[in-house]
Amino acid sequence: MPTLSVKGLDFLFILAFLLGLYAVHRLLAVREHGEVREKVVRQALFAEMGNMVRQVSTAAGVRQLIVFPSFLMRGARERGEANAKAEE
Repeated sequence: MPTLSVKGLDFLFILAFLLGLYAVHRLLAVREHGEVREKVVRQALFAEMGNMVRQVSTAAGVRQLIVFPSFLMRGARERGEANAKAEE
């Protein structure tokens, strides 16, 4: 039983995979103009999610089920940031 058997066009898939890994490696070094902090992106995400929930949900109970977990996540994040500042 051969460990690695490259037949036919298999080498093209291997080459494409390696080229893709290199491309991802190079793209990680790219910094865009106007790049914002993660906190700003997170706030925009939560605001957009809240708008979608208000548009889709007509029942108050469904809205509370969705809003409550996001409230917990937001509170945990703020406590984590406060702890990190206190440790500095």
